[in-house]
Amino acid sequence: MSAAPATFPITFAVNKQTLSCSANSPDTIETIFQCIVAQIFGYDLTSPVPTDNDATNPFWTVRVGWQEQGQPAWQIDENVCIITAYTDDDPFSRINDMMYTPNDSVSINQEMAYTQVWRIHFISYGPNAFTNGVAIVLGMVLDWVHDALAASNIYSVTEWKRPTVLYELKDGQWWKRADVELRFNELVASNIVVPRAASVSIAPVKDNGLTETVNVTL
Repeated sequence: MSAAPATFPITFAVNKQTLSCSANSPDTIETIFQCIVAQIFGYDLTSPVPTDNDATNPFWTVRVGWQEQGQPAWQIDENVCIITAYTDDDPFSRINDMMYTPNDSVSINQEMAYTQVWRIHFISYGPNAFTNGVAIVLGMVLDWVHDALAASNIYSVTEWKRPTVLYELKDGQWWKRADVELRFNELVASNIVVPRAASVSIAPVKDNGLTETVNVTL
């Protein structure tokens, strides 16, 4: 038995139909926002991008997920932002729209769409933690950010929560921290090609009991 597929499209062995879907994974969502936040912080992402483990590297400053191994870590005087993405089981996400469109003479497209709600956490550390949190919230309303997100079918929920200032005790020191949580809607579209009837035969029964078959091409 083969392993379960990790990505779309998926072809079903039972009928050879293929299901495609535009849904982004949490890892993909985090990577999208990593690039956007790095640019909000003023980084230039055109090649070549610095790769040193310091503030010159945009992806040293703006990180995705949590470091499983804990290294390389950052220092208390370095500004770092960590982005994590979580799905939200919002009632709006449970609505599924469906429609059928022509494909060819023997099949049709079964198109489905729903809205996936995401909660994105932006956790900033360092001397500029609060300022970076403010920059993230303000940056999300900019036109170029809207356009970059729309390219991945992601749209902001315009409920702009402000940074929450925290101080985290670590290694006997109080580290400056500011958290921002924002919500976004992702339009998820899926499609599967299903067979349709090419013609149908109608056999009406006359008053005299005789039948006459009529073929109708669809």
